Amino acid sequence: MNRPMRVYGLNVFEVYLCTLLNALGWITIAVGVVGVFWRWLLPSDWLALGIATVFVGLVLLLAAGGIRQNRAALDLGLLTLVPIAVGWVLAGVLPPRWPPLVIGVLMAAGLLFCRAIRHRGVEARFNPRFFSQREFETMVQVVDILIRGEQRAVLSPIEIAIQSDHALAQMSSPRRAEFKKVLFLTEWFLPLLMSGRPFPFSDLGSNERRAVLERLVLVHGFFHKITAGQFRSVARALKMLACVGYYGTEPGMESVHYVPFEKRPRAASLNTANHVYPIPRRREDRP
Repeated sequence: MNRPMRVYGLNVFEVYLCTLLNALGWITIAVGVVGVFWRWLLPSDWLALGIATVFVGLVLLLAAGGIRQNRAALDLGLLTLVPIAVGWVLAGVLPPRWPPLVIGVLMAAGLLFCRAIRHRGVEARFNPRFFSQREFETMVQVVDILIRGEQRAVLSPIEIAIQSDHALAQMSSPRRAEFKKVLFLTEWFLPLLMSGRPFPFSDLGSNERRAVLERLVLVHGFFHKITAGQFRSVARALKMLACVGYYGTEPGMESVHYVPFEKRPRAASLNTANHVYPIPRRREDRP
């Protein structure tokens, strides 16, 4: 059974993740400061590791201040924590010393735990039928610009993305997989190609996301000339996904004053019952 996905406030997993990131940030900063000033914990040739650890702790504190608003900081903090944990493990192996090794292992465990809690938090908000969780998040950010940016939408971006996801789940066309490719390209490649920013589309601010999509639409014809297929229909497919999710609902149709045929006055006087046509006779049976 598909449970409702219209959860807008922070759920219990996200609240716990904020607290966990805040604690992990302060602990990481403390470890980095001690490693910088205490040679017994971290040798002098590993000084850069201590400074980098302090930086990662600051990024985690920034992410803890709003895991949705500061999503870029959250992704950056968890990503850079990987080489930091590996660095502390290497500092404990070369030469063998147990304090840096223990710190590196604990950092890796904290990283895995944070990622697991974050996954559960997203899972508690979204339960898509067709898209993956990441693709669904990308769809929400795309709709937020294409539909909500026009200041006339009567549905939230999440509701529109839900409608698009459910519509694709009911389709049987083999071309459905192309929409997954479109969202993958939008999330990981369009920001770099259109604005030179090496960050996922969902991590960008609303103004920059709008600029990326506007540039995609403007150079759509140019892409048709220089690409073989991947970027040819990206802009068109994104518009299609947004329109299906918005204008395929009653509030969306009402916003453009569209009245379904069965609700029009003319439909009331028409006979809508199924008509049974006689089976046509074969040619040899005709008189």
